[in-house]
Amino acid sequence: MKTMKYNLRNLVLVSVAALFLTTALTTGGTFGQAGPTTQCPIPQHVTLNATTPAANMADFPANCSAGYEQNLNGGTPNRCYIHTFNLPVPSELCCQCVESKKNFLTIGYKALQPGPPNSPSSANDTWGIIGGPSGPLYAPPVGGGPPWQRTKTIPVTCAMLKNNPLRLSFLVQDDTQVTSAKLDLDLCCVKK
Repeated sequence: MKTMKYNLRNLVLVSVAALFLTTALTTGGTFGQAGPTTQCPIPQHVTLNATTPAANMADFPANCSAGYEQNLNGGTPNRCYIHTFNLPVPSELCCQCVESKKNFLTIGYKALQPGPPNSPSSANDTWGIIGGPSGPLYAPPVGGGPPWQRTKTIPVTCAMLKNNPLRLSFLVQDDTQVTSAKLDLDLCCVKK
């Protein structure tokens, strides 16, 4: 019985040692040395501006108050601004998003209907990435004030993107005029 326990213990120790050695050799060679860093064959940083209307309608909810606005600087209240950034991937490449501190959606906007909090105005409008986070736009001054302009910068993760094609869709609620929208994203690509 003692021999059996001794053999089982040795088998476990040899297995753990073999696993440790295999891990050490495949991650960088000898113990104590850092392994090689995996490099992206073709790194790409994409900056897209919403200059022309583009919306993948399948991404958006059925309706927004009085409908949708796809043009920058649209002046009709009660319409949600919607846009889809389709990432341009050259046909000879296959690309995927890379988590990066340089991945952002930047929205420039101003109030179409200024007003105090909890009023049917721009004060209660929000932004939302379809399939991702959302949040408020305004912290209006007391009494609403004049139509103010602001910029909102939102960190983007790869999980917020949709595939086929690789894209990011977002919406800004309905009493806010979107004056600009820009997506910055890091990609890693390989040749097909």
